[in-house]
Amino acid sequence: MDKVIFRTIATMCTLFSVISLFGYLSLLSDVPALIVMRKTADTISNDGAMVFGRFLICLTLVIGVPLNLHPCRSSIEKLCFRVQGTSPMWMHVLITLLFIAVTMTTAIVFPNIVFVFSFLGGFCGTIMAIIIPALLHVKLSEKPASSI
Repeated sequence: MDKVIFRTIATMCTLFSVISLFGYLSLLSDVPALIVMRKTADTISNDGAMVFGRFLICLTLVIGVPLNLHPCRSSIEKLCFRVQGTSPMWMHVLITLLFIAVTMTTAIVFPNIVFVFSFLGGFCGTIMAIIIPALLHVKLSEKPASSI
């Protein structure tokens, strides 16, 4: 079963890599930094897939802040203020307003979403490529972490 899964993933990865490589090489400088921001061809009045992709990116950005608000606030309360249990209402409101103000300021200072995606891609890519495999190895190995 592992061979089937590995071969399927390798085939799909190879297929998508080849398609994207030849698509990029055929257009070179006409490829935008964010693919859904590409200009539609003159023969196409409205590209449905790109409109749907733009809608999904917009939805991700709109929903991302409320979804990340509670874990961020909870982490700040526990790590910075050492709150156990429920926090006082003034602290809850203050951290929420601070989080929203920082998010709004970041959006005003960096209005180009490509910069934000590039920063997050580099940061998260490093974590996924270096830190997570090491943590998984430590967790899955039979040796305790202190002996490594």
